[in-house]
Amino acid sequence: EFYKAKYNAKTIITAVAPHKASSTEIRDKIKNGECVEDLLNPRVLKYISDRRLYADYEKNISRIREDLPKYVNDKRIPHVLAVEREAIKIGTMLNLPKNETFVLSVASLLHDFTKKWSYDEHISFLADNGIKVSDQYFRSEKTLHELTGAYLSSMLYPEVVRATGECIAFRSI
Repeated sequence: EFYKAKYNAKTIITAVAPHKASSTEIRDKIKNGECVEDLLNPRVLKYISDRRLYADYEKNISRIREDLPKYVNDKRIPHVLAVEREAIKIGTMLNLPKNETFVLSVASLLHDFTKKWSYDEHISFLADNGIKVSDQYFRSEKTLHELTGAYLSSMLYPEVVRATGECIAFRSI
């Protein structure tokens, strides 16, 4: 009655199922790189991802840096880190916002992902994950690491890849 009297509004009371998580819990999950697809409407998730909201950039970058030795040859790691430093310098020179510099960092760190794998390891990874690709990728390990690295990074860091607009994960496909 209050809203009708004050605003001439019609009030309808409905039963609504409680939400699976609070907004604070969802923001924390996003900051921690956890999956929230089952907690949000796909359009809301897309909005958050497109704007890179709530990301803990340094934590996500740190996770990738820690994993580099698993997927990049020891002699390539200094190169990957140097590429990241240069990309950040360019982002700074261009006055890019933090979220766009984050994309540069992620792309730099992941650009040689799985490069240390043998040809057979690339082929096994593709087959084990049901990834079908054109024959052009089977001709050279140089192109295979782009593809397997893209897929693996999207599997290991789904929230990070989503936050970068998926440009990292699917740059080679």
